[in-house]
Amino acid sequence: MVGIEKLLLNMVFIMIPILCYQIFFMGDHRRPIHPKPMVIAFCFSLSILLCMTFPFQVIPGFIFDLRTIPFILAFLYGGYKAGLIAAFTLYAYRTLLGGEGVWNVYVVYSFILILSAWMSLEYKTYSKRMRYAGTISLSVLTSLLMILNTSILGQFPEGVGLALVGYVILHAVTMGLTVHIIELLHVLRGLQEDSIQNEKKKLISELSITIAREISHPLSSVKRTIEDLGHEDFEGNRNSYLLQSLQEIQKAEQAIQQYLCLADDGNEQGGQTSFHVGERIRSAVQSMGSYASSRNVQIRDTIQDSIVIQSHPNQFTQLLVNFIKNGIDHMPSGGLLDVKALKMGNELIIHISDTGDGLSEDQIKKLGTLYVDKAPETNLDMLISYKIVELLHGKVEVRSQKGKGTHFSIIIPLNPTMIQEEYLVLS
Repeated sequence: MVGIEKLLLNMVFIMIPILCYQIFFMGDHRRPIHPKPMVIAFCFSLSILLCMTFPFQVIPGFIFDLRTIPFILAFLYGGYKAGLIAAFTLYAYRTLLGGEGVWNVYVVYSFILILSAWMSLEYKTYSKRMRYAGTISLSVLTSLLMILNTSILGQFPEGVGLALVGYVILHAVTMGLTVHIIELLHVLRGLQEDSIQNEKKKLISELSITIAREISHPLSSVKRTIEDLGHEDFEGNRNSYLLQSLQEIQKAEQAIQQYLCLADDGNEQGGQTSFHVGERIRSAVQSMGSYASSRNVQIRDTIQDSIVIQSHPNQFTQLLVNFIKNGIDHMPSGGLLDVKALKMGNELIIHISDTGDGLSEDQIKKLGTLYVDKAPETNLDMLISYKIVELLHGKVEVRSQKGKGTHFSIIIPLNPTMIQEEYLVLS
């Protein structure tokens, strides 16, 4: 029973490099698909040491282990440098353990070292079938050579042939399973990389479409205006047309500025200043007043005074305008948009709720992400808003019910030194 336990323990030790790869490389796409040779050498050397430290018995009086498997795999998956380090570890530890059979190990494993190093030169070009065949053949050859050398020395008792056959088969099966798991992990990591690249391509495609939609409309309007001004029989008010063109150019410029905001990592402190939150909210509400009136939407604001925050004032105002506009757009038949701002502890909480048509669960999941639908509008405004909240180290909570409206809670942490209980007049 003890032999079976030690055998299973050896199999666990062989899995150590695989587990390390799974933990440190599969979960982080920023790491390379193939670890560095020194990392591979360390993991397989550790497996060799543990397998030799906890051997198992196949035949009474004789101890065996599965050191051969990590020894060969160190060469094939880490290259000759990792293999030589693993070989040095095996030779040094076996010399330290001493006892009979030391020279037997030197002879057999030196021969296998040469074969493994030679195979490692072309191993990456092998097909999957050739990899299975090559690794299993090396493990079987090693176990056979060890048995042959021991038999020549006359150390095996009679009637142990079946046990020795089982030992060889054990090496072959364990090596096959280990290589199968390693190859499977490589395939999964490759699929993971492909998925990430496809997502990047999709994002770039959607971003390109969004940029085209946001900028093409004002540019088209400017183009038409210039064409009209170029006609010899033009009788309109040129100043009015020029003003209209200037407004369209400003829209395009604003769209470009919003995209630049997406690239902001939050480390730039330039442009940040302390300002009164209430003033910015009232400014945003006022700027959206005419747009709300045209949609038959009433905006009601309830703002707690004496809250000061440090940020980019224009970005903060744009954040509020985008959320307010989003609420108005979701009330096609008119309604009430409620804006509240208050301080709770060290947090600024802005509630924006509407009485519109509400959002589905799928729409809520897409908030703050870039997606393109068949409608001419894009979700750029909300994407920018979520980005600004992220830069402020805040979060957005959403509650919505179809037909009854949507409630946004924008929660932004406040620096305690910036919280002031008395009204501040800011220049």
